[in-house]
Parts: sequence; structure tokens; C-alpha cells
Amino acid sequence: MKASNAFEKAIQDYIEQAKSANQKLLEALKNEKKTLTDCCNFILGKVKEMKVNALTNDEVFAIAEAYYLDEKVTKTASHKCNVVVSTVGSAAPKLASKKKAVDKKVDDGQMSIFDLL
Repeated sequence: MKASNAFEKAIQDYIEQAKSANQKLLEALKNEKKTLTDCCNFILGKVKEMKVNALTNDEVFAIAEAYYLDEKVTKTASHKCNVVVSTVGSAAPKLASKKKAVDKKVDDGQMSIFDLL
């Protein structure tokens, strides 16, 4: 099974950013035997080996870098699975902003749910 377009795009975007700060990664990306599709399959294989259901973005990106930097790794098998891609930094702040404590004052004459018990 081919990785989703969103997953491949997330990995590609990360690699594009990371290569400017990592000279070894920049050199490794010149290896024509390494492909984005194989990188995604490598990541999925590692997740399957780890027997986990979720990883942080940093963990996934570290595996992607390992794929490109390890010269021994080439073609990898595809895996049947579902991948959920979150946009870096966008989902968490939205969720956090919705979790605001609400202080409601109860009128003295209003019954509580516990009064009914």
C-alpha cells in the first residue's frame, strides 16, 4: 500500500527544511537509490516493528532522517496501515484554546443536581 499523499508531503516538507541545517542529510539526499516513497515505507516498517500506534512528529522525522543517512537501507516493503497526519503546530494550539475554564455562579435560589438525590 502506498503512503497517503498527506504523509508523503509532510515528510517531504520536513526533509526540505532539515537539509539546509544538516550537511550530511543534504549529501545523503543526492543518493538516487533513495526515494520519498521508500522513505515512507521505511517509516511505516519501523513503526510496525516498534508495535506502537502513534509517534510524535519528532520521532517520525528522526526515522526519516535515519532512512536517508543509513547507506545500507534501500528498497523497503510497503505496509498496509492508516496514517494520520497533523499539521505541525496547528492542531495543538486550537485544542488548547478551547479548554478554558468557565466559572459560572449559581444563584442562591437555584437547585443543584445534588439536591435531587
